[in-house]
Amino acid sequence: MDASKLKAAPVDLSALDALAEALKACGGLEQPAFEAWAAGYGFDMHEHPLHYLFLDKRTDAARSGWNAALAYARKAASTLPAIKAEIEALRGENEKMRGALREVRGDLLAGFIVCEHCGHQDTTSDMDVMLTLNAALGATS
Repeated sequence: MDASKLKAAPVDLSALDALAEALKACGGLEQPAFEAWAAGYGFDMHEHPLHYLFLDKRTDAARSGWNAALAYARKAASTLPAIKAEIEALRGENEKMRGALREVRGDLLAGFIVCEHCGHQDTTSDMDVMLTLNAALGATS
């Protein structure tokens, strides 16, 4: 595989925030969403006169399933802040790596590499090394 053609897909962190917001309990969004979905599929939407329970067993079962799915999604969404922090940390590491690769590429293009331990300068004509670094920089830029 040609490393120069690899590109990381951008992650829209605001989408993670929007998902977490949409899944908040008591956010006022899910009840109308369920009712619109159920009505669209022809469920009997008649409710008990004293509390929010559907009289039709099929509708009540659908609502129970809907609530179970929401509970699962909310639990999964509770990990979103940690995932967001990890993505931001990886972006920072990626920036450091790009800087290091650019520095090495600059040394290669200048025709020498300086040993960080003793300061010895070593000339190089290894085009494969330079092409590999250029491909890596192209994949991370």
